Amino acid sequence: MASNLHTWWGSKPSRNTPTLHQQMLPYLSNLPCYMHSKYYDLEISCIADVADLSDEFDHKEFKKAGWKTLVETITGEELEKPKYVTLSNWDAKQLTHAQVKYACVDAYYSYKLGKLLLCEN
Repeated sequence: MASNLHTWWGSKPSRNTPTLHQQMLPYLSNLPCYMHSKYYDLEISCIADVADLSDEFDHKEFKKAGWKTLVETITGEELEKPKYVTLSNWDAKQLTHAQVKYACVDAYYSYKLGKLLLCEN
């Protein structure tokens, strides 16, 4: 999956390449959702701040680190966060394809970091 994420911004997956959405389907039933929970009947089951987890598990150097730094240091994977997407209009009624991909990558790495930090001790 990581290799798909690295090339995700600039290319479309082939017919045989599973998409991020397909790979995450087993986890989507319990996915916390704030803004759109009324549309999908989802409930918040667990909330954790990754920065707090990293601090709690003796990673004090990460307390003030940015998201990209946390992901790259803990997972060893490069995270692309295009500035044009970061600074785009996230209040728009319909998000662009790039915004949806960006949000999916953030959600994936939120899960991955939480799992890595919680399983560390």
